[in-house]
Amino acid sequence: MVLEATKLAVYRYEARILLDVEYETAVQAFRGRIVEPAPDGRAILRVAANDLAGLASYAAGLSYDFEVLDPPELRAELRRRALEIAARHAAAASFTDGGALTNPFDQAAPTLSNDAAATMCDDDMASAASHQQTTSSGC
Repeated sequence: MVLEATKLAVYRYEARILLDVEYETAVQAFRGRIVEPAPDGRAILRVAANDLAGLASYAAGLSYDFEVLDPPELRAELRRRALEIAARHAAAASFTDGGALTNPFDQAAPTLSNDAAATMCDDDMASAASHQQTTSSGC
């Protein structure tokens, strides 16, 4: 443990990140990284960097849900980034402007005043009698 801690000591920022995954899974997923067991059976990932932005990018790219235990600067940087991303995409999240959260069924629903419907015929399900009527009407 002392040798592992010395690896991190040369960096300006050291992060402790609680991963929402079992310790054994984290050990396999983060080979070569320092992973410690949390009291509840989850894992604590320890990483370090000289650049807070790089550390935030690494944390944001993790494949597991997580909570930054420390440093507080990293928590603040991740929060700032999340708010910035949310603000940037807020307009696209409207259900009325065709944004990302628009209901696809509203966009795809056919209108009642479809001009093509008057000239198109679909007789796959028609009986023989109605088929003759449709055929005589030009379909």
